[in-house]
Amino acid sequence: MAQRTAGVRRHNAVRFSREAGAETAALTRLEFSRSVLQRGLGFAPSELNCVVKLPGPRDVFEVSFKNPQVLESFWNLYRGKKDSMPLSDFVVDALTDREIKIITIQFYNEAVAEHNAEVWLRRHCEILSNFTSLCKTAKKRCQNIIVSGPLPTLHRGDKAFSRLSSLKSWLTSWCTSNNLVFVNNWDCFWERPGLYRRDGLHPSWRGALM
Repeated sequence: MAQRTAGVRRHNAVRFSREAGAETAALTRLEFSRSVLQRGLGFAPSELNCVVKLPGPRDVFEVSFKNPQVLESFWNLYRGKKDSMPLSDFVVDALTDREIKIITIQFYNEAVAEHNAEVWLRRHCEILSNFTSLCKTAKKRCQNIIVSGPLPTLHRGDKAFSRLSSLKSWLTSWCTSNNLVFVNNWDCFWERPGLYRRDGLHPSWRGALM
């Protein structure tokens, strides 16, 4: 773990670079983890994914935390202790984008349950909202909720066709079990090229009137 692997993206990570004028002796990876991360900041080894010392004349360490919550805890602690030893010897840079991202997941088949996707996501990020919670919130604020389903692609062999078909099937079942109105655009647009633009994805003016 003493060498950096090229092309590897570290999750929930920061970089510690020792100041050029620091007079203390060079630290090994284990010494850095114990003195800075554990004693200096109070983190347990179980809260760390890995600690990597980069090659070079100065002490430079990359630290990957277990999840985004631990990373956020690090920044809160660091702001309060950065001017005292041993942290004052280091400059810390963020290696992970901390901005909120909105993502959409499309399943290749119906065998993947929604909660299984959430379990995987929670290992890598904090989920602020998903489709289920979004609908529950909307039901508290609106009397009538209408879910509009996806459109089929014109070419059945496309990967997008399979993904959209799975999404349509899941939405149909989910809306039925939750007493929501589902608009089945699939059947309306199925094998009707006149309702699409030339790209075969977006509805034409006739399709928009549907």
